[in-house]
Amino acid sequence: MDDQKQLGELLWQAETLRVTVFPALPLESQETGWWRVAAGEEPESRTVQPRVGLVQETGRIGDGRFSLTLNCLRDRVDWLFATVPTGQEQGALPTCGTFSEAVDVFRSALDSWLQLAPPLKRIAFGVVLLAEVPDIRSGYQAVSGYLPSVKLDPDGSTDFSYSINRPRSLKCFPQIEKVNRFSRWAVAQVLGMTIALSPGKAVSQTLGQASIACRLELDINTDAAFVGEIPTECIPRVLDELIGFGKEIANYGDVP
Repeated sequence: MDDQKQLGELLWQAETLRVTVFPALPLESQETGWWRVAAGEEPESRTVQPRVGLVQETGRIGDGRFSLTLNCLRDRVDWLFATVPTGQEQGALPTCGTFSEAVDVFRSALDSWLQLAPPLKRIAFGVVLLAEVPDIRSGYQAVSGYLPSVKLDPDGSTDFSYSINRPRSLKCFPQIEKVNRFSRWAVAQVLGMTIALSPGKAVSQTLGQASIACRLELDINTDAAFVGEIPTECIPRVLDELIGFGKEIANYGDVP
C-alpha cells in the first residue's frame, strides 16, 4: 500500500479478536488438546456441552493480561482473544491495547496450533476496534477521513452506521478466488462491564464512565464457495494475508 494515502489518524485499540476455521472434514473428536498446544499449559476452565457437541476451553495468557478461548465443534473452531478486566480501568476503554500490539500477541499464541491444524476449507479473521474521541461530532469527523465515498455531516447526522464488503483475491493461495472484506463503521458510546456468575444469577458491574469511540468491526474471510482444501502448510500464510487485509482497512479506510 505504499502508493496509497493514509486517510485517517485514529489510534485503533483492539476490543476483541477472533480466528474462525472450518475443517475440510468433521473433527473425529473435540478432545484436541489444542488450547494446551497454543498456551503451553492447561486451560483454567473447560466446559463440555454434549447436546451441541461443544468443547470450550479458556484461560489467561500474556502474563495474565489477556484471555484466550477455544470453542471447538465438529465442523467449526473459534479462537477468541480479549483483555482480562482488572477493575482499575476507570475511564479507559476495555481493550487489549493497540491493534498492532494485540494482533501480534494473538497471532503468536496461535503459531504452534497452526502447525498442526487439520486441512481446512475456510478461514476467517475478525476484530472489533475502538478509538476514543471527545464527542460524537469529533467521531463523525474522524470516521469521515476513512470513508471517502460517504458524505457525512458532523453537525446534521445521527445514528450513523455504514457496512460494506470489498472483496479481494488471495495471493498466497490463488485456488481461493475471493476473500470477503466486510467492514462496519460507527460512532458509539462504550461502557466497560464485568459480569459475575453465581448459582441462579448473574451480577453485572460497570467499569468507569461511558466513553465515545469510533468503532470498526472487521470480518475478513475466505469465500464459502471454495470447495477444496487449504493444506496445513498454507494455513499460516492465508491467515497472515487475512490479517494484512484487516490492517489495511484500519490504516487506509474503505478502499476497493
